[in-house]
Amino acid sequence: MPEWFSNFIDWFTAARLQAILTAVGIAIATASVISVKATAKKKQTAEYLMELRTDARLEKCIQRLRQLDSCENTNMLTLGLENKADDQDAQDLRYLLNHFERLSVGIQEKIYDERMVKKSQYSTFVKTYERSQQFIRGVRKTSPTAYQEFEWLSLRWQKAPLKSRNKLSPVNS
Repeated sequence: MPEWFSNFIDWFTAARLQAILTAVGIAIATASVISVKATAKKKQTAEYLMELRTDARLEKCIQRLRQLDSCENTNMLTLGLENKADDQDAQDLRYLLNHFERLSVGIQEKIYDERMVKKSQYSTFVKTYERSQQFIRGVRKTSPTAYQEFEWLSLRWQKAPLKSRNKLSPVNS
C-alpha cells in the first residue's frame, strides 16, 4: 500500500468522519429549514391574495376613493381630520388604508412575499397611495405616524416599478 494512502487512513479516523458527517447533516437541515420557511411565506401570501377576492368592503372602499379623488368638491385633507372620523367616506378610507398598512407591515416583517404581492397588487397599491395622500396628511395632523409603512412601501415600489413582460399584439380589424 502506498505510504500516502496509509497516512490518509491514519488521519481519517472515526472522530473526523463523525465530524464531517455532522457538518453535512447540519448543512442539509439548514437548507431544509430555509426552503420550508420560503414555501410557508409563499403559501401565506397566496392565501392573502385569495382572501382579497372575497373582501367586498375593500373593493367598495377602493371604488369610493376613486370617486372621491375625481370629485372636485371633495376636500380629502379635511376628510382626514379627526372631527370627520364618523363620516362614512372617512371610515371607508381608513378601512382601505389600514388594510394596506397591515399588508406593508407584513411585507416588512417577512410574513408575505413582497415579489408576489407586488406582481398582483402594484397598480392598486400605488394608485391608492397617490389618491389618498391629502387624506393621509389630514390624519397626520393628529396622528403623525399614521400610514407611514404604507407610504414607505408605496414609495419603494414607485422607485422600482413593475416591468412590462411583453406587449399585446394589435388586434386586426
